[in-house]
Amino acid sequence: MRLTKTIGAAGALILSALVGGTLIGSALATDDATDTDATGVTAEYCEIFMDGFASELGVTREAVVTAGRSAATAAIESAVAAGDLGEERADALHERI
Repeated sequence: MRLTKTIGAAGALILSALVGGTLIGSALATDDATDTDATGVTAEYCEIFMDGFASELGVTREAVVTAGRSAATAAIESAVAAGDLGEERADALHERI
């Protein structure tokens, strides 16, 4: 039971890191040439966060990304199965992953 909670918590952290990074990147992404430097700095801090997060978990960054993608895919499929998410929206989300 304790292992399940630990794994669940780790999965939630990974998913929140990926979602947070995606949302931050999306919110700050612009087409203006003057904001290019700011977006580059933001991307740099996202990279620092992901590297630190992986280090804290004692795994590689690739393992964190892979686990996050798997967790996101499972969450999408669960929402579709429950009828809370339509197939069209699920397909769009899968493409973003």
